[in-house]
Amino acid sequence: MAGDPDNEPLDGLGRGFARLWAATAFSSVVDGVLLTAAPLVAVALTSDPLVIGLISAMPFLPWLVVGPVSGAVVDRRDARTVMASMTAARAVVLATLTLRTATGWLTLPHLALGLFALGVAQTMVDSATQVATRDWSAPRGPTSSGPTGGWPPPRRWGVSSPALPQAVRCSQLSAGYP
Repeated sequence: MAGDPDNEPLDGLGRGFARLWAATAFSSVVDGVLLTAAPLVAVALTSDPLVIGLISAMPFLPWLVVGPVSGAVVDRRDARTVMASMTAARAVVLATLTLRTATGWLTLPHLALGLFALGVAQTMVDSATQVATRDWSAPRGPTSSGPTGGWPPPRRWGVSSPALPQAVRCSQLSAGYP
């Protein structure tokens, strides 16, 4: 739409994509800090290496349990709404874990459940990012390949893969986009 700031060109990709990319980059940094801090917090609670390993695996378990259906769920909802609600849920879980840690009330089951919940939200956010990348990226308009230029594939293809957002991030960085 003309006049819509989310669709105005910014080096050919659109402002909506630039905002999405920045939010995804920030989220990736936070995820890295979380993946580093979770085992360290577990070490403060126990010295059992098996438990520490299980705690370290908890953020990845949702990709096996929820990941296969998260793309289908996201395809039936507005991507922006899913990203906003899941990011808010992640903030609440992180705030709860932080508060419990600061007050000394954090236990291993709380930590494991919180990390699992963060992983579930991450599967939804990553799938919604994939849909949003398609929806908010330029160019727009009909071409000889169809209304979206033939790529990205239409939503009806079903379950999303977490590989596409990673590929988009890498290709944008290698192409010199900020």
